[in-house]
Amino acid sequence: MTIKGIQLFREHLGCSIHEALDILQSRTDEHLHRENSDGYTMDRASQAAGFAE
Repeated sequence: MTIKGIQLFREHLGCSIHEALDILQSRTDEHLHRENSDGYTMDRASQAAGFAE
């Protein structure tokens, strides 16, 4: 899903991979904040920790 999202942003906005990833991350954070009424506070370092394992 992440790769597909990045591709869509790049196609529609003509942005770089890094810009598309930032946009996707921002929208994901916004969605998680809305969906979790108790508050979503995971920062990027915490999110990235799961990939290193």
